[in-house]
Amino acid sequence: SYRLHPSLRLFNCTAFRYYSSMEPFLLTAGSSEVNGTYSFAKQISGVSEFWFVKKEKKRKKVIERIYKIRGGGCLPQFGAQFEQCWVLQHSFGDSTPIQYYAAPMTTKYDEKPPTNGWICIGGIEPVPTLQTLDLNAVKQEYNALKIKFDAVKTTIASLKEDKKNTPQTCAPLKQAINQLNSMRDAYELLEYQLRAKAGMVKKAWDELRSNLDRIAAQEFMYCRSADIYGGCAGLYDFGPTGAAIKNNILQEWRQHFIVADRMLQIESTMMTPKAVLVSSGHVAKFADFIVKDAKEGTPYRADHLLEEWIDALLEANALAMSAEEIAKHKLVQSKADTYDEKELEQIMVHEYQIKFPGTGNDITRPEEFNLMFSSQIGPTGKTPGYLRPETAQGIFTNFDKLLKQNNGRMPFAAAQIGHSFRNEIAPRGGLIRVREFQMAEIEHFCEPNVRRNEYPKFKHVRHVRMTFLPAERQVGGDDAGSMITCSIGEACGQGDDEHKCGLPTPIENTTLAYYLARTQLFMRRIGIDVEKKLRFRQHKKDEMAHYAADCWDAELLTSQGWIECVGHADRACYDLKQHSAATGVRFEAEHFYEEPQEVVRVHKTINKKAIGVRYKKEGKALLAYLESLSDADARALDGKLGAAADAEEVIRLCDSAVEYRVTRAMFKISQRTENVHSVKYVPSVVEPSFGIGRILYALLEHSIYERVDDENRVVLALQPRIAPYQVAIVAIDNKLNAIAEEIEAILSGQAQQQAQQAQENDGIATWIDTSSAAIGRKYARCDQKGIPFAIAVDFQTKEDETVTVRERDSTAPQIRVRSSDIYQLISDLSRGRKQWSEALKEYPHFISEAVKQEI
Repeated sequence: SYRLHPSLRLFNCTAFRYYSSMEPFLLTAGSSEVNGTYSFAKQISGVSEFWFVKKEKKRKKVIERIYKIRGGGCLPQFGAQFEQCWVLQHSFGDSTPIQYYAAPMTTKYDEKPPTNGWICIGGIEPVPTLQTLDLNAVKQEYNALKIKFDAVKTTIASLKEDKKNTPQTCAPLKQAINQLNSMRDAYELLEYQLRAKAGMVKKAWDELRSNLDRIAAQEFMYCRSADIYGGCAGLYDFGPTGAAIKNNILQEWRQHFIVADRMLQIESTMMTPKAVLVSSGHVAKFADFIVKDAKEGTPYRADHLLEEWIDALLEANALAMSAEEIAKHKLVQSKADTYDEKELEQIMVHEYQIKFPGTGNDITRPEEFNLMFSSQIGPTGKTPGYLRPETAQGIFTNFDKLLKQNNGRMPFAAAQIGHSFRNEIAPRGGLIRVREFQMAEIEHFCEPNVRRNEYPKFKHVRHVRMTFLPAERQVGGDDAGSMITCSIGEACGQGDDEHKCGLPTPIENTTLAYYLARTQLFMRRIGIDVEKKLRFRQHKKDEMAHYAADCWDAELLTSQGWIECVGHADRACYDLKQHSAATGVRFEAEHFYEEPQEVVRVHKTINKKAIGVRYKKEGKALLAYLESLSDADARALDGKLGAAADAEEVIRLCDSAVEYRVTRAMFKISQRTENVHSVKYVPSVVEPSFGIGRILYALLEHSIYERVDDENRVVLALQPRIAPYQVAIVAIDNKLNAIAEEIEAILSGQAQQQAQQAQENDGIATWIDTSSAAIGRKYARCDQKGIPFAIAVDFQTKEDETVTVRERDSTAPQIRVRSSDIYQLISDLSRGRKQWSEALKEYPHFISEAVKQEI
């Protein structure tokens, strides 16, 4: 069994969630305080950071100092090569960073700092030297020292059993304590070096999440619903900035999928009659396993508790475990959501002896908990319903109408954006796991032979390179070494001899593959870091529903690990068949042949009288099921009944508690060969399902960073099309606020003198700051909101009607633009018709004294 002390705090440990394979390195320099083991910490917008944590004891308190080698610095005063550079610095609290050394970057996206080229910018000679750390050698030295260290600790414990022994009265005890203290520094250094690779990433994620939580609160991006009443777990309200960002993501989603692929968009109700969800299987199977605190009754989701317990176990004991033992724990962890009730009980209660987090109490046996919110429709209470757990069923139940709207043509796709509800057992992690959330789902209907024929549009995305984690490579954990990067064409087995399929099993369904690639292109479009923090993970066989042919999740790397944000499923024809069987409505499409085809047709003979006599009113469901059988399913049932008159076949329908026994007297078929011009079939479905809240949260984490020259200034580097406001208008003096308001009216389309232009062009989302704060403070507010451009009104504006325009991520140089040209410029920049580099060439540069101070 594997035990943890009950007081050990559980958390979503990211100790084994790297996104860089670079090993830690040793740095030595003239400024001895910066000397230590540096390890990769984070990468934002392609710019990397490496951290070293130094702990100092002062007055019985441990002070933690973080020294950082940060990419993306700008120190042109030391030469042109330092316009993009690495900076080794340290900041403490709200103080200005102390900068020690700098080295030029080849590009802004260099993966690691150089071994030479460093200069002093505040430190002491000599300049830093970097040496790669051999972790295998460190591990061997640590293991040898640990044996001695533990032996001395055992000796001390043994001597202390005699209460009379003290360091003053017992020489062996004093000698052992001195020996332990003499080894402690070396032991802790080796332990730090072994934990640095995981520890720095975790610390950086924690800092990032802390910054994001602070900004979300300050800017009212989102908050717990009804928080003045204490809030409610899993329910969130979006404020002005958060709602704007989310709506901009949805607008890009509509443009990228619905418009570009000519999809049919619908909007169905959130309240869903029970019969629909009985047929879909949600009433019977939409459940998670729950455990409770045996004493207090507090609930927790079982698979999450198991995952977190193993996380904490590895965090505490990984250095003492063998590679095989770690792999065993990680394998159990990776399969946590696939275990059934008995397996979970055996693993959680008996093998790991898991205690409830926070209290240390025993846990109860796992039990199923249905995740749907139930309700009653109407005043009689006789029409049960549920808040929908997904938007897909509203598309399936309207398939016949959608097919008619598409003039009977196949294939076609339908899409829906709307809210769904899941009564999560223990929602946490902010927007990652909530009880009400927004989804954007696509149901792509196609012929059943979709896996044999290439989707015509696939040729347009065949070149897209993606990162895959196939089922065969999932042996536990999040090891980046298990991932495969190749083009989607190669993943489907379409590569040549030099570019063969990198996946153990090629993706057969090119329609599914098309949507995988389109999803990656969408993620890139909105600003997700697709190079380092997006992967497509294939479901293992024990994860997939019995009817699914293949499933891939688009997962985004966040401070909470790899999070599923988009599910892609080849659902075959399960859903349409289920609804047909329950209602008797034939959800079929028709394929027309160019020339008549000779086919064997099945004609069903159903004895309604015999069914009615035996099952009375309950027979209606069986009749609907038998009538909806496809030719293949009818042949299969006929074959099972055979020739015997007393033969029976048991049929269980998901919308009925009755066990039906179909006899030969009730059902038989005849077959004859016919020349036909068409054939009817139940379409297969490929379903991409997007969780908008999760994508929003991941995007915020992928976009946030601190300025190199001031780590207290946090920037949200959102793309212009996603940002809540495209431009901010600020005045350097309150006397100029009236001019700023006039410019804001022009940009937003409100000004009367711009009425004609406002009719021809959409207004631009603007934010105006008329406070008395300094210009640098106003710019910092803009950065924190994610606003990409800022217009500054100064006293020169009154003279020549020009303003300065600042770009968020470069800050300098600014450009000087006439007020009459500002609408068109900001419109072009925010909608991607013009790049900032082009604007720099077109307009004169301007650097004010205030901006110089900011830089």
